[in-house]
Amino acid sequence: MTKVVITYPGERIVSEFNALTAQPTTPASAPPVDIGLVEISQSRATELIPGPPGAKGDTGATGADSTVPGPQGPIGATGPAGPTGPTGATGPASFPDAPDAQNYVRTLGSWVLGYTKAAIDTLLAGKVANTAESRNRLVNPSFQIAQETTSGVLTGGYAVDQWLLVSNIAGAQAIRTGASGGWFYAQSYATAKPSLATGDYGQIVQFIEGVNVADFGWGTANAKPAVLCFGASAAIPGLYAVAVTNGTGTYNFVKGINLTTTGDNFVIPIPVPPGGTWAKDNTAGMTVRFISAAGSGVVGVEGWSSDGTVGVVGMANLAGVINKNMAISYVGLYLDPNNTGLAPPFQMPDEAQELAACQRYYQRTNISMISQAAAASQFFGITWPFAVTMRVVPAVASAGGGSSSNVSNFIFDTASALSCRVYMQSTATGVYSANSIGGIAQARM
Repeated sequence: MTKVVITYPGERIVSEFNALTAQPTTPASAPPVDIGLVEISQSRATELIPGPPGAKGDTGATGADSTVPGPQGPIGATGPAGPTGPTGATGPASFPDAPDAQNYVRTLGSWVLGYTKAAIDTLLAGKVANTAESRNRLVNPSFQIAQETTSGVLTGGYAVDQWLLVSNIAGAQAIRTGASGGWFYAQSYATAKPSLATGDYGQIVQFIEGVNVADFGWGTANAKPAVLCFGASAAIPGLYAVAVTNGTGTYNFVKGINLTTTGDNFVIPIPVPPGGTWAKDNTAGMTVRFISAAGSGVVGVEGWSSDGTVGVVGMANLAGVINKNMAISYVGLYLDPNNTGLAPPFQMPDEAQELAACQRYYQRTNISMISQAAAASQFFGITWPFAVTMRVVPAVASAGGGSSSNVSNFIFDTASALSCRVYMQSTATGVYSANSIGGIAQARM
């Protein structure tokens, strides 16, 4: 083998290498020329020249398909704002301002005086607010019982049990209107008096027995507030008044009420009285009054006072026009030991129980008896047991009616708060009798 060593400058190496490795053309039968090992060296690094590209290989197998999405690209820029939409429908009108700085609630299209701000805040906060106690201290608050008259107008007295019409204005009258389950007590004037005298007044009053409100503690260090609620309307709209007083009417809480022809419900918180004498026995301990007319001498400021006033300045005058009613309904007086300022839901009393409650103060009966007289002016008597124990020993009298035979006189002789004796006196000898003679026992305050 021939070894050829070539040491050339780098720029000639390629041409020299090609000359040395070229094979001469020879016949096909001639043996190949062995040119031996050729070693090429140079004095610097050899630059290798790539040969021509080879033929393209076969296509490889297709890779597995991936269904996993690639990462989300960045959020694009915000596009331009769209066109303005159409104007929406007009919303409801806002409530008008309350008439003054006192506490009001909007109901039935008008402002109703009475709820305290603390009570309203509690309701708005979604809490269950306490209310005053549920026991109503008034007797016959729904006017279910009317023992003196079942219809017609009274010019004085009790159109319904326990609610007395008190007025020194000529023509004052009262009547129970409505029907069972929805009675109203209406007061009006049959004679118009547009200009009231200084001391004029007209009012509906309930006297409350002291034992029924003794736990109010009024007049003591343990006094608790109360709540008065009712419905009311007036054919002459305007400012009227409601009052709570002690039994003698010398210490009064007065509140103005704005009445409309359609009527509203009122809740009046009554703070603890700062003074006064309050009976806690079976005498009158408290009164509730609704005032329809008041002269300048019996009106004053709202709140507690000891001046005997029952109205407020600026009151309307129901007596100014004849036969215009002021009507009240569903009256409640409640002890409010937690000072919530809220009345409990009004509960219609059981009528039989309410009749018994009224009979403590007034009751009627029909008496029948028969006997044989041996001579004129003989007496025969029976006992009338009262339906319930009366407040005090009552005044009793005949109410008339019924019929009698051979009787010259009837005598009612009171023995106690439980019963009385009733006698008839004969006119002559023979049978004498009475049939359904009316009797009245009255122990009102």
